[in-house]
Amino acid sequence: MSKDFSKVQEFIKHYHMGILSTVSERGEPWGSAIIFAADDDLKFYFMTRADTLKYKNIEVNPLAALTIADEEKQVEVQASGTISRVDAKDYMDVIFKKLASVKPRGDFQWVPPVIKVHRGDYMILCFTPSSLQYADFRQPKNDVHSEYIEKII
Repeated sequence: MSKDFSKVQEFIKHYHMGILSTVSERGEPWGSAIIFAADDDLKFYFMTRADTLKYKNIEVNPLAALTIADEEKQVEVQASGTISRVDAKDYMDVIFKKLASVKPRGDFQWVPPVIKVHRGDYMILCFTPSSLQYADFRQPKNDVHSEYIEKII
């Protein structure tokens, strides 16, 4: 991992929504907004119903991409990796310690996805990146060879 790994951890501490991209059995791409919680190892946990197109895609192809972006700060994290189901023995830890604590900034009416668990057959999933990059486009670069994108994993 890069020396600036902490930048990614600091960034994702403040953002809990990203776009998860999956691919269907026929090779058709699909993007879905997800609410996630990340751990210190940069594993991203989220919930979805089993009857969603997103989950059906994951069942046939566990490879996915995740994009988290801040339009105002012009910073983004992009990752590709594999999605797996969270073991039943780890549900309580993931649900209550990670996903139940997710809350967007400034929205005091927020209802976390965990509350909706009684509606449908939910799965708790983990996205584990095999590659991850951090991009900061805020400052113009004077050197034309300067990079805005830093490979982290």
